[in-house]
Amino acid sequence: MAREVDFDMEAILQFWRELQEFSVATEDIVQRMNDALSIVRETWQDEKIDKPSAAVLEANERMMRMVRDLCPLLEDFLRRQNQWADNYTSI
Repeated sequence: MAREVDFDMEAILQFWRELQEFSVATEDIVQRMNDALSIVRETWQDEKIDKPSAAVLEANERMMRMVRDLCPLLEDFLRRQNQWADNYTSI
């Protein structure tokens, strides 16, 4: 049965690296959007911007919450796959 295991550890590690890059990039994008929104709110001084800006801030927070929730789960899965591969190859 073990002979039929198709396990590409390099692909899993590459996915792990890309997940980490995605997390950092998402956080950077959200921070830039929030900074730009703050500038608009400070310079526009229009009550019409309040509701849309609150929606943008809420959406950004939800997106970061999803990334923060998902990344540890995926990293744990990838870590377990790496441990399994190490155990499998050390037999």
